[in-house]
Amino acid sequence: MNFTTPYSFEFQPDIHAEYQKNQDSLTVPDMSYTVRELLEKFTTNSIPPIHQQASEGDESYDDAHTIDVDLVDIMVNREKQFELKQQLKTEQTKRENEKRKLKSEELKAQQEELEALRALKTNVDPL
Repeated sequence: MNFTTPYSFEFQPDIHAEYQKNQDSLTVPDMSYTVRELLEKFTTNSIPPIHQQASEGDESYDDAHTIDVDLVDIMVNREKQFELKQQLKTEQTKRENEKRKLKSEELKAQQEELEALRALKTNVDPL
């Protein structure tokens, strides 16, 4: 029984066999994407470049390109970072102020000792 179609193709096994023998397979088993994965990767702009060679068992493509972040998350993280930076700055200024205060107290104590020694020196008669 013959079917008539607008496309007629005669299969020539010799031509196709030669092509298959000369070409190495460029596919990697289990490295295909489902439609859902393709859409997720496209919308997050995380599809790996085609020119990269993947090796069998290489899980870095999936792990490195899964992004579950949107603009709101980024803004919240930036606000948190800003707050943390402000806290660090205030803590640093507090520490610096405490160091200055300790140094000034030490200097005052040393000055008082010097003044006391000078007072003793002037009160003692030379021999």
